[in-house]
Amino acid sequence: TTSQPTAMRPSSVSRSPRPSSATLLPAGEGRPAVVKMCSSCHGLATSVAPRPTPPEWQALVDLMRQRGAPGTDADAAHAVTYLSRHFGR
Repeated sequence: TTSQPTAMRPSSVSRSPRPSSATLLPAGEGRPAVVKMCSSCHGLATSVAPRPTPPEWQALVDLMRQRGAPGTDADAAHAVTYLSRHFGR
């Protein structure tokens, strides 16, 4: 058996932990919907990084729902409002 060099071993890869929803998302109406809809496929940091306008947030949430993001129509509406308020431009 050949041994992988230390740099190639998965256990030697240094990864910083993902920010938790508690530290990344401010409290507010719609926060639970964002956690529910946006954290199952990718980290929340990915979700809030782009800083889109409200119509862009709407289009992005619609696209993610087409791709399988969980949540009801009400969850989507709350998420768009929350994301626009806290992470929009």
